[in-house]
Amino acid sequence: MSSSTDPIMPSRKPSKTAPAKEQERSVDDYLKECIAQGIFSPGQRVTESEVMRATGASRAKVRQAFQRLAVEGIMIIEEFRGASVKRLSKAEVIQLYEVREVLEGLAARAAAQKATARSKNTLVRLQAKMDSSVKAGDWASFVQLNQQWHQEITNAAENAYVREMMSRLNVPINRLLSQVFPKLDEIAAVNKEHREITAAIVDGAEESAEKLMRRHIRVGFLLRRLREAPDTN
Repeated sequence: MSSSTDPIMPSRKPSKTAPAKEQERSVDDYLKECIAQGIFSPGQRVTESEVMRATGASRAKVRQAFQRLAVEGIMIIEEFRGASVKRLSKAEVIQLYEVREVLEGLAARAAAQKATARSKNTLVRLQAKMDSSVKAGDWASFVQLNQQWHQEITNAAENAYVREMMSRLNVPINRLLSQVFPKLDEIAAVNKEHREITAAIVDGAEESAEKLMRRHIRVGFLLRRLREAPDTN
């Protein structure tokens, strides 16, 4: 998103007395948030010192976070250059979406089977907010609500493996979504699919929920644009 001001760097400073695992999550979350928001762009070098200042973590903790994100395919670590954000090719993004289609389809089916009344109410509430953002032509708001909606479905599936794998995919996906500006009719079409998926999950229609979600991912405007665009990497 273009802005007349510099992006606000997320603050993820853990408590000095926080357990080691909490500190690790704090650094990991900070890096993932910066990458997803486009604060750290593809190919950009990320220094240990700037992450230490932002999170309050030690150099060792930051290095460990770099290593974990490198294993997840989000960052790369090169000798003499250090850590940087991984740049994905067009082919890699398409492959990422192929995996996402399967995982989110599975999540939608499981959510239709397992979602609690509270989770269903959350989906309905998020859907209403997305409807309002479409009417207002507010793409920035729609992107945030879209992320929350997908996350709620993943959580409702109650599958730790799906949740873990989706957390890895969401960083590059959310970064890509934050950098595109679809037409209003494209947003409306996406939201229409959201309404159909929400209804299927709320109604407990497992097969329909999975089918609709897989189609939603497969024919999405972002993936369509990627397939049509030349690969410059």
